[in-house]
Amino acid sequence: MAGSPMKDKFTKNLPYNENNGSSERGLRVSFANCGPEVKGNEEAKQAAEKLGAIVGALVFPPKPARVFLYIQPQNIKYERAKSISVSISLEHEINTLTKLTDFYKEDNEIHMDTFWEEKPTFTLTIKQDDLADIEKFTESPMKLILYENVLSDPNEVDFADTKEKVPVKKATAYGHVDLIEFFEKKRSHTSVETFLYPLDVSWASDSCKITWKIYTLMPIMREVRLSNVIFIGLTSLFNIEDSILDNCDDLVAKLSFQSRDLNERGTYEKIFICKYTVFTKQIISEQNTFYKWEKLKDPEIENYASLGIYSGIKFSIGNLFTNLLRTENVDFNFEGIDIDQDYALVCNSTHRFILTDKWHIDLEKHLACDKYEIIVEIYKESDPEAILLQGFIDLSIFMYPGVINCSFAVELKPPMRASLTMSRYSKSWGNQKSVYSENYLDGIVKKTTFTVISVCTKLPITEPAEDLNETYNNYKVQCDIFKDCWKREVKKKTVSLSEERTCEEKYKSFDDQILRLIRHMAENNTLSRPDNNNKSFFCTQITNIVNRILPLIACDFNVRYPTKTNAEFVDLMTIVFRELTKRCSGLVQEALKDLLFRDTIAGNDMQSLLIREMDFAKLLYHMGNKEMSQYLFDMLDKKYNRYALYRFYVFLYNVEMENFELARQYLNRPWQERYEDGGISVTNLCEIYLDYMEDINSVDGENNAAENLLNALTHYCEEVQPKIPIGWMILYCIYKKHDYRPGMSYARWKYENVMENLFFKIEYIPKSRWQIFNNFQPKLGTERQTYFWKACEALLQLGLYHFAWLLFEEIADELEEVERYILNTSFKLAVNLIKSKFITRSFSSAAKSSDELKAFMCLVNGNIEYYRQPNGSAAMSHYGAILDIKNARRDSRFQLGILRYAYRMLEEKEFDEALEAFQFASTSDADELIANIGKAKALYFLNHLEEAELYFAEATRFTIYLPNTWAYLALINLRLGENYKALLCWEYAHLEPDVLIHEEILNELANVDIEDISLYIDTKEPHFS
Repeated sequence: MAGSPMKDKFTKNLPYNENNGSSERGLRVSFANCGPEVKGNEEAKQAAEKLGAIVGALVFPPKPARVFLYIQPQNIKYERAKSISVSISLEHEINTLTKLTDFYKEDNEIHMDTFWEEKPTFTLTIKQDDLADIEKFTESPMKLILYENVLSDPNEVDFADTKEKVPVKKATAYGHVDLIEFFEKKRSHTSVETFLYPLDVSWASDSCKITWKIYTLMPIMREVRLSNVIFIGLTSLFNIEDSILDNCDDLVAKLSFQSRDLNERGTYEKIFICKYTVFTKQIISEQNTFYKWEKLKDPEIENYASLGIYSGIKFSIGNLFTNLLRTENVDFNFEGIDIDQDYALVCNSTHRFILTDKWHIDLEKHLACDKYEIIVEIYKESDPEAILLQGFIDLSIFMYPGVINCSFAVELKPPMRASLTMSRYSKSWGNQKSVYSENYLDGIVKKTTFTVISVCTKLPITEPAEDLNETYNNYKVQCDIFKDCWKREVKKKTVSLSEERTCEEKYKSFDDQILRLIRHMAENNTLSRPDNNNKSFFCTQITNIVNRILPLIACDFNVRYPTKTNAEFVDLMTIVFRELTKRCSGLVQEALKDLLFRDTIAGNDMQSLLIREMDFAKLLYHMGNKEMSQYLFDMLDKKYNRYALYRFYVFLYNVEMENFELARQYLNRPWQERYEDGGISVTNLCEIYLDYMEDINSVDGENNAAENLLNALTHYCEEVQPKIPIGWMILYCIYKKHDYRPGMSYARWKYENVMENLFFKIEYIPKSRWQIFNNFQPKLGTERQTYFWKACEALLQLGLYHFAWLLFEEIADELEEVERYILNTSFKLAVNLIKSKFITRSFSSAAKSSDELKAFMCLVNGNIEYYRQPNGSAAMSHYGAILDIKNARRDSRFQLGILRYAYRMLEEKEFDEALEAFQFASTSDADELIANIGKAKALYFLNHLEEAELYFAEATRFTIYLPNTWAYLALINLRLGENYKALLCWEYAHLEPDVLIHEEILNELANVDIEDISLYIDTKEPHFS
């Protein structure tokens, strides 16, 4: 007894039990003093001491109390029992069931013939607080097998011998009773209903219903607390090779913990968890969607199809491949699986494990140490040493707070013959020799073999180990908390939205309803046509508005002005009327402005025009013409400032230009004055970025920048935009940067399952600085690279460069060196991290690179030199080299460098070179406008006045008022003798009296010889070409 490992494990953790006498220490003391009392006899004294030491060394733990679980069938309904002899056998895999009778009989059966007279009672003996019994009953319910006594098969017996036929017991139905729910710290007394279902589903047989009374006279649990339940379910094997698919009779899937590193013997330590058997070849969509209890499968009666072994856990065929945590960097191509045509090896079985508080804590420690992972091994029962397929599951996600359920898509591959002296992680699959047939690799080249394994815990592993019965209030409200863990019914309250945010949403609903009403009235002119239809419409609208006012009274007015009497409430209604009337008046005024503007320019046309004008102003700024750029921004502000959309665009511009104080002013506006950014919550993401940038630029906030960013992003992803992957991808990169694997797994799980939402395109938004500078597109070879770059592009479009750089670093090492240099350098330039000692690079392979890469190398190096010395010549040499690359012509991505070069040539009076450079301008409006003005200037100074006039005139067609363009037209017409046209153009040049004409034009006017100017003015309508 003392040598038993289970007994040693038991005694080590055994608590003191008052019912069993003294504690272990007390036993030792009493045995130490039980020797004979001898005085003066040294030898006897020594003998007594030795005897005491020997006996004291023996540990006799107090025997645990035995609890009898009484099981009494109260009622049985089975129609066939009226015409045939039926018996029901009660079995338990480990513990012995005893039938209480007046005489000993090895019979644990209920005989229907004598049931109502006998009403037998059965008992199961369970040790109180015994960990071994907890393990036994966790996965071993009491089995119920219904037998019918039928005559032997007439085909096997001579028809003449029918009188000698012997009745044979045939198992026809199966069911079970889960007894783990009776492991409580109180006496149990429960009525349970059980159904026994036919073993052959094609056989039209009735189910059998049994009502039980199950009770104990003592609690089964006293000191030990059950703290958690874990379910591990395996659905199917997908994309399996035909040779396995058609020969799966004894296929087994085994799950074990395996150490991540080799032990001293050069092997991986393994700890068995569970295994799954009985795989069947089925079309995916035709399978049953309930999990079976793996432990209830019985090969003797072949109950695999019976509902009697089914658990209450169900899954959806339509969601079979959704919300899965996939083996990293593996393309499972779920879209390529046709569930109505493709076969799979279906198992759909589950195991259950119940944890005590100590086991819960131990499991958390092991997962935190991260020294083990789960290995999935597929083999034949007849040849367990030959592993056909294997895969691995990383459980680190369960160390992320709050995670209780995760389904894993586990890639399965043939095992590799690995060197025992090297870690598995130091080798790739491709460098190993497979013990499996080469036909496997040839047959499934384009498909990934995988299985789906679900792991679910009743409570998060990271939470303190508590008593499940207390957590679920099971002592007051009886419920089967061990049945499954997919349905959470914890008594803890969920955290709701803050009252402030909820009230804000209700105000928004009210405003939206008022605005819809205003638009409808304006567009349909309902006030001028009083008819019955209008009356019905307004009555409906009154109801709608009332339904939106009442929540406002509850969340706002009645909070600010609490009422107790009817008179106070009437006064409150007066306040409600006054404030909401004033609010509606403001909404009407704002809506009328929009409607007036919409009368002249359609909404989309206005947005396109605004974007075109902002792109032009931003391009001028980055070309170095800051004075003209500021003039245009001032003009835009006067023209569009009342529109929330314009304010939103300016907000994005301030964020990317790091004008954080100006950006903050937009966020401080009332939400009614902010633009609703299309449901992807761009403003929220920008606000997080703004807070982060202010933190890292602040001496006080720098230390907390990462923590604040994590908190803000987590709220954004969990509460604001859980279905947009960009936030989750940023979180993943941050967790990876800090080597927090649970967070990496959790964030990857989230973004991979909403990746289809990544491919939105932010239409109608001005170009960001990144898009103006180069907008380089790397070559992407994998699905993962494509996903990360798409997310990166969206962030670059918004000007959130630090976030975009985080995402790019995730795939940077997978790109070519030249591409990596172009993008890394561009990111450093975008976030102002170019140092004075930064050295631009050229690559020996550049000569073999494409024209596009050569042009981008010139552009990026030119941007770096321009950033350091805007007036220097180094940048111009790089930009000028782009002109020598034939295939770079008219590519808008190179326009900034080319236009900078062209205007520098104008300044240096290299007019022919400038004219050639302007020929590279793309067809985009902003580039073409600037190029036309540049060509016109070059032609003017080359004295090609007629051609110069054409290009200046073309520049006036872009809906952007440029005084200097009109001044140049006046100057040219003056020199050409078109005095009246010159006067009109000069008049247009002075429409804005505060804007001064450029000094260059005034100097040219001063150089005009008055003697050459005719004073005659032809007043007829001038013709502008």
